[in-house]
Amino acid sequence: MFKHHAYPWFIMIGFYVWGVVIYNRIIGPRRLHVHKIKNPRVLITGVGRSGSTAVNKAFQTASFKSKLEQHDKEVSVGWPFARYQEYPIKDGFNNQWHNYNNRHKDELFDIVIHLVRHPLDTIASWTTMSKNPSVDYVIHITPEIDKSMHKLQISMIHWYNWNSIVEKYADRLWNIETLDIKSECFDLWENDDRCSQIHLTPKVNSRQHLKYSWNDLSSIDENLTIKIQTMCKRFGYHNCSI
Repeated sequence: MFKHHAYPWFIMIGFYVWGVVIYNRIIGPRRLHVHKIKNPRVLITGVGRSGSTAVNKAFQTASFKSKLEQHDKEVSVGWPFARYQEYPIKDGFNNQWHNYNNRHKDELFDIVIHLVRHPLDTIASWTTMSKNPSVDYVIHITPEIDKSMHKLQISMIHWYNWNSIVEKYADRLWNIETLDIKSECFDLWENDDRCSQIHLTPKVNSRQHLKYSWNDLSSIDENLTIKIQTMCKRFGYHNCSI
């Protein structure tokens, strides 16, 4: 009933190549999906209080050209880079983050790495920044946030929104709690001896803050808490439910 069609070999190869591309870009794990770049320009970004200072120090100690919350030739680290079209800078606002460039990887960077920390830890730590230019900046560019909100609610909205932006464009996901930075370094810069010298310093949390539970977050905003828990699981964490 059905006639068999023999496709030319070059068409079959074309189908195979497109299948690989679709898997790597859409279906496959969120790893580097572009060809290896000899000297990549790398951006490491996420929500503040997720370990960016420690990661930047690790690259600097290993003699990489890396700066925190500034552009550098090899590695740029910092949460403000995550701003994208969703939250444009408004006229009349001026603080230290005002002139940050959009960090779309096709414009400024070859590789974008999404740095994350467990949401309960990050959100709790972010509540300590109530009197800080960073908070003023976030409130100014985030229409969902009102200054009258509880600091925990502001932190929840920021954590979810900011990570949602980075997640759209990131090539890789780094969990700060389990990050093998030496292996990741060699994967980015093959045969670069500097990677053998890189290491993260032991965790030191200099900010005293309350310990929040999922129940605490849910009492503030139940629907948003569910979204945060879903993202938490997507980031590979286990303690993501009440």
